[in-house]
Amino acid sequence: MNGKSKYIAFIVRNTDFGGINSVTLELVKEMKNIENVNPIVFSLSKSKNNVFSDCEVYYFDGFLNGFVGYLNKVFNKLLPLLGGFLLKFYFLRKLELELTKFDSIEKVFLCGFGVYNFFPRVNNHKFYYVSHSIKSKMLKQRNKLTYRLSIMLLRKAVELDKLIVVSDAIKRDWVENININESNIYKRIYNPINCKRVQDLSHEVKFDDYEKYFVFCGRLSVEKNIFSIINSFIDSDTDCPLLLVGDGPLKGDITKYIASENLESKIKLIGALRNPYPLIRSAQALILFSHYEGLPTVALEAICLNVNLIIGECGGAAFDVIDESQHDGIIINNNMQYLKIAIGMVSSGKEIKFNLKTDFLPPQVVMQYLQD
Repeated sequence: MNGKSKYIAFIVRNTDFGGINSVTLELVKEMKNIENVNPIVFSLSKSKNNVFSDCEVYYFDGFLNGFVGYLNKVFNKLLPLLGGFLLKFYFLRKLELELTKFDSIEKVFLCGFGVYNFFPRVNNHKFYYVSHSIKSKMLKQRNKLTYRLSIMLLRKAVELDKLIVVSDAIKRDWVENININESNIYKRIYNPINCKRVQDLSHEVKFDDYEKYFVFCGRLSVEKNIFSIINSFIDSDTDCPLLLVGDGPLKGDITKYIASENLESKIKLIGALRNPYPLIRSAQALILFSHYEGLPTVALEAICLNVNLIIGECGGAAFDVIDESQHDGIIINNNMQYLKIAIGMVSSGKEIKFNLKTDFLPPQVVMQYLQD
């Protein structure tokens, strides 16, 4: 193992493209540059894609497949985390057996809820749960009874474990909505943002289809508040199109809305792109107006690319992204009138740009993961 002595394990649900895996990949790459540190990636399943293609990945069988994996899915359909509570000792024993194949693993990071729900209440000083999202909002999609039970199980699940949150917005959610004690939160560590990588990727291909445009980049889902973006953009009378980059459950509804309102010349559905950075780099502005976010990485990437950023509160997460000295550039309460005005201002030549906080620089982030 390269002669390095300190083993740090990251466990991901799969190796596919996605926010949590991108963050984990940055951490792994940065840790590889540190003497006496050897990061190891474990995945609970195999995927068609492998975002960790530059790293060696060790796969665990039986978590998402096989009879017990299927049983876990059935229990979790009834209630999130139920499978983890009922089958925890099987999964934990299986995990510990796999980890014993490697000498002296000092820390194990369970990356995201998709991993942690197999191991609630691990109560082991080596294990850390990294929370990337606003859990109370995700669980609210269920009826009142299952929501309350899910919140109770979630609170019970983490009360013995070390919880790392990637934003203050997520920390507030755990404390105020899930009602865990603030002392349960081990650390707030922002995600690493590798500006050079983002900038290099933004020059990987040329995008000449549109001379001027605004862009939204993200999942086409309810929490992204896309219809408010569309309507404010149309009301602003901007003479260039808005490009929607991404895919998701609202794609059909958005397509129908564009057709019914004859907006085909103003709103363009681009679909998901493996590398959206060339498109973001050349945009008039990136617009982000979500009801809530855990930590809006795309906003940070826009800052790296020195692109105008029109951003709402995003449930408070915008205040994590934007330096305190520039908080007046955030659209408070996701006010649609102010969104329309901001679009018009950028269209007429005004800049709305932000500085990247040093908290997001990869070396600083990695040191927080390594320090006790």
